Formats: sequence, structure tokens, C-alpha cells
Amino acid sequence: MTNTINTMPAARVPHRCGSLTGHWLILAPALVTGLLLVGCGPGTPAGKVKLIGNVTCDGKPLNGGYINFAAKQGTANGSAGISADGAFTVFLVPGDYDVAVNDNSGMRPPDAASGRPTFIPSGLHKRFTSADTSGLSVTAAAGSKPVTIAVGKE
Repeated sequence: MTNTINTMPAARVPHRCGSLTGHWLILAPALVTGLLLVGCGPGTPAGKVKLIGNVTCDGKPLNGGYINFAAKQGTANGSAGISADGAFTVFLVPGDYDVAVNDNSGMRPPDAASGRPTFIPSGLHKRFTSADTSGLSVTAAAGSKPVTIAVGKE
């Protein structure tokens, strides 16, 4: 019995790690992910300023709702939710705004007995629910300090 040794050269297979294609296959997903993360960061949107503040009702934090900002000139409006401690954050085009505040009142799920939805009237004075009648206003500018919006009950 004789041992035979294959002396034919092995087929050459290109080494992927040394090729540009191999590098792009590794780098492309990382590059795309990096670009997406930069675009989704906590920064301020282009052309807008960050306005933070609190809403109080009769001197106590308003427990939720939303706040609307209507531009005094132009059509640049904005709105934000009010957290349980009365805080809000909104991004607005710099300028002067009239403000409206709404609490968490409104339609509630249907009542079990009657099957009809119920409407809970707002606990805020009606004038605060419209930017035209609230008498509240703010100025949004770069570097604005936190604002306090004070409303009252009926």
C-alpha cells in the first residue's frame, strides 16, 4: 500500500477581510446606525428653541393636561403635554405666543349603568381654554428661562 500525497495546489479563495466589499459589509450597518442615532438625539429641532415651564392652578401644579401656543404673528404654533407635576417642554419657532391650557377633563369612557359616555366639565375657568381669551402669553427665545403659567378654577 502506498501513500499518495496530493501535490496539486489548493484553489485560491479570495480573502474577504482584505477586500473592500468585506469592509463595507461590516462598516455600512455601523455607519447607518450612527447616523440614525445622531438624527434622533435629544437636541433642539432646526429653527426652534426649547421652552420649559410649569403650569399651576390656584398656586398648585396642574395635574396633567395640555398647553397650546398660538403665534401672535404667523402660523408657527405648538403644543405640549403637561405632566402630573405641572411640567411641560415644547419646541417653538422664536417669537411671541398666546397660550391656552386644558386640564384632563373631557369625555370619559361609557358609564357601566347607562352605557353612555360622560362629559366632565373642565375645572379651569373657561377663559383659559382658548388662546384668544386666556390673557396668557410667553416669548420663546434662545436661552429662555423656565416659565410659569398660572391659571385658576371657575
